[in-house]
Amino acid sequence: MTNQIATLQSKEDAWSKAGVREDRYWIDPNFRWTTMDCQTLKLQEMKTPHLFNCIKMMWNNLVPAQYRVGHFTEYKAVPKMPRKTRAYAIANLFYELMNRNDRTSGMNEALERMYSYMQQNHELKSIKR
Repeated sequence: MTNQIATLQSKEDAWSKAGVREDRYWIDPNFRWTTMDCQTLKLQEMKTPHLFNCIKMMWNNLVPAQYRVGHFTEYKAVPKMPRKTRAYAIANLFYELMNRNDRTSGMNEALERMYSYMQQNHELKSIKR
């Protein structure tokens, strides 16, 4: 167990030393993301594209079709999640993504589109489920 903790800590240190991650936004240190294959990960362990795709997956499964970004795959479990659980997950994923310096321009453009859609339609019915 001690080796696992040391490995995780050194992985987080490596991200910071490589200039990939800066602590600009607070992330709940107890929050864990569970993948489709039931693997539980700290957000700091996830690669930047994985973080982005998690946000995109949740977004695309909660908004009407015209607001989706990128490729869409339906995940029926997302809309069934309790609203507070979804909001908590999205906030932690988003803030960790914003802590990353290696976001691509495509990721930033998609995030800007999502933000624009929310600004224009601040009461998207699908998100309020």
